[in-house]
Amino acid sequence: MIETLPRWDNTTEYPSFTSKEFTTDLEILKTQTAKIEANLKSFASSLAKPEETLSAQALEGLQETLNIYSQAQILLFNLSSYASFEFSLDSKNVEAEKMYSYLYKDVNSQFQIAITPLNLFLSKTSEENFKSFFKAEKIKDYAFHFSRLRLKKDNLLSEKEEAIMSTLNKDGHTSWGNLYSSISSSARVKINHPSTPEPTSIAVAFGNTQGADEPLRKASWEGIQNTWREHQQSAAAILNALAGWRHDVNKLRSNDKKKLDYLDEPLHDNRIKAETLQAMIDAVADYRPIVQKTAKAMAKHYGKKQLDPWDLVAPAPIKSETGLTFKESFRQVKDAFTHMDPTMGEFAQLMLDKNWIDASVRPNKRNGAYCGGFSKSRSPRVFLTFAGSSQNTSTLAHELGHAYHNWVMRDMPKIATMYTMSLAETASIFAEQTLFDYQIASAKTKDDLLDVYWSIAEGAVSLLLNIPTRFEFEKNFYDKRKNGFVTPDELTGLMSDAYKNWYGDSLSQPDPMFWATKLHFSIANMSFYNFPYTFGYLFSLSLYARKNEWGKDFSNKYTAILRDTGLMTAEDLIQKHLGEDITDKKFWIKALDTVAGKLEEFNKI
Repeated sequence: MIETLPRWDNTTEYPSFTSKEFTTDLEILKTQTAKIEANLKSFASSLAKPEETLSAQALEGLQETLNIYSQAQILLFNLSSYASFEFSLDSKNVEAEKMYSYLYKDVNSQFQIAITPLNLFLSKTSEENFKSFFKAEKIKDYAFHFSRLRLKKDNLLSEKEEAIMSTLNKDGHTSWGNLYSSISSSARVKINHPSTPEPTSIAVAFGNTQGADEPLRKASWEGIQNTWREHQQSAAAILNALAGWRHDVNKLRSNDKKKLDYLDEPLHDNRIKAETLQAMIDAVADYRPIVQKTAKAMAKHYGKKQLDPWDLVAPAPIKSETGLTFKESFRQVKDAFTHMDPTMGEFAQLMLDKNWIDASVRPNKRNGAYCGGFSKSRSPRVFLTFAGSSQNTSTLAHELGHAYHNWVMRDMPKIATMYTMSLAETASIFAEQTLFDYQIASAKTKDDLLDVYWSIAEGAVSLLLNIPTRFEFEKNFYDKRKNGFVTPDELTGLMSDAYKNWYGDSLSQPDPMFWATKLHFSIANMSFYNFPYTFGYLFSLSLYARKNEWGKDFSNKYTAILRDTGLMTAEDLIQKHLGEDITDKKFWIKALDTVAGKLEEFNKI
């Protein structure tokens, strides 16, 4: 009997794109956007003089405008989430694709243009004006957000120029990201294996690389490589356009006060300092031989001297060939959560009962897994495709960890919950570690034990070798892009070099087309979607290591940390809650020591 996998029920938010609920929220959003625009025009003379003290009337009017913006932002997020979720479920859903494009390119663009004059004013005004502005109770939670914008004031353009930039975004770099999504969801992969006589989707082919059948894994990996080689000119055009756009924007914003380079924006967006990133990368580089040794130990289990690239996300080679049911996987995750904190276990059950998890297998379903949510109801959603592997179980724990992070912040103002990606991985990786420790404690056979330690080892190889590989490739690519278009062959060379540098002789060959096959490099609104994963991994392990030290207080302290993630820089958050300086390499070495201990246990098996 085929198991019925859980599916989302998003009709509680919007029954359809044509429903009264959806159309009403969209109209309210448009009305609020027009009101913001009109209000700011009426106070144009005050906004043009950021150094002067605001009149009582202007102060009250602008405060109310920001309040309207905060309410409208919730509607924009809500509508966009629904469109994105529907498109994720079915990449052939033209209505969802068109609505998401409309919301992102047109509605969001107009929304950002409307608020631009106030953004510029609050970025440039005096400290006295700024503090006075955010004394109002209804908007005080926006103070931290705008204090971060003020750090960029020296590189802001004029109001007209900023509006032009926002307008050009929707059919500029955003369209390149959309093109990648379109290619990746519609392209078909030819797999040279008897089980797959007909071409299939990239998502299905990638799913095969996570399976126990090595001939199928290899054939699927090669099929994905060949498919992207067919699209390599388009993929290269996408990467070059996105990087070129960012270089041009940085040139326009650079001046004698401050020159901008490609890492400035991702560092600012992640609220970490350059010294912090460098300290982490240096520490990880020192531990490279330890992780490479683990990769070789994994290869031995396959009867090889080195891992092949199609083995990097494969399961442990254990005797049992019976796949897990979703019910079994969910029970493991829930029990592990409950063992750590009963509140976490109750939350996992709530997610299932409310149909907020979609683990279904569908022909046009988007590849990958993620956690999202609706900003009106403050209800999270978890998305994955369940194929019965142990990796699916850890993925479920990972995404439920994200969801729990959002859940414990649901009573906070939306702006105060907007944490960065570097801190986003905290709860998700913590949830994975919770699962792994529970599985180790409850393992009944050597295969059970190997399966868990394999996940730990595979995670370490991914986050301490693969993520730095991506970071090095992207840095080298951005440097090279400054001198002109980077060809597909050059991109392949850069990627291969990065693989060799980080994996050494633990991998039989590089993954040469990874620059094209990995979505993260082609995301339009974010670059360097890599180093925050390693950051979150090591920070999460630092937290997890304190569970015994904090004892009964752990749950409260952990929740307090999660609730502060949207209101602090990473340096301030960790200094406040852990008393540690993360610009110091020693912090990262301590975290890596905990990884090394687990890897040594794996190597002994």
